[in-house]
Amino acid sequence: MKALDEGKIPWTLAVNVIATLPMTDHRSFLIYLLENNIRDVNEARKARSRFLNNTIYTIGYEGRTVDQFIQVLKENKIETVIDVRFSVESQYKPEFSGTLLPRELLRAGIQYAHRKEFGVPYEWQNPYKDGAIPFDCLNKFYRWNVTKNTEFKTFINTVKENGKTALLCYERYAAPTRDQKIACHRSILSAMMQETGEFKEVVNL
Repeated sequence: MKALDEGKIPWTLAVNVIATLPMTDHRSFLIYLLENNIRDVNEARKARSRFLNNTIYTIGYEGRTVDQFIQVLKENKIETVIDVRFSVESQYKPEFSGTLLPRELLRAGIQYAHRKEFGVPYEWQNPYKDGAIPFDCLNKFYRWNVTKNTEFKTFINTVKENGKTALLCYERYAAPTRDQKIACHRSILSAMMQETGEFKEVVNL
């Protein structure tokens, strides 16, 4: 009401866009609109979709069949899978290779994109998995590499605009869990994405 009284937003935007959100989101979405100088109703509707897309999902295919993998995505209403492996060739599970997996995802109505630049280079992979490189070291290198060699802000915008998105890599869990002794690099990437303030939480599928 204060924003309306001060003329910061029009009545049509308040009624047709902000009021359609849960009451608990009104204040934060209003701030989002004001910070981005959005007053047009149509632009605000686009911003609403972006605002609501505030969860990062990650998924690994280790120990899963393609059917099981796709079922998990469907159950969570994932719209886009972003493959953050350095290489899309899968020696032990060829059905998850970059030639076959996109086709199966498309059949399920799920978009696919490979972003090699967010993978871990070969010279780091095996030493890390063998324990020669500690996670803290990988974390520092990965963050430096992503910041230096990628258009990270553009990537964030792409994820926000593509609907519910899952980051894909091999390891079943993003963090060490059960018999898995190492963390997957997607745990670092998702943390970096959350640190931008565009995402509220990370969900590992």
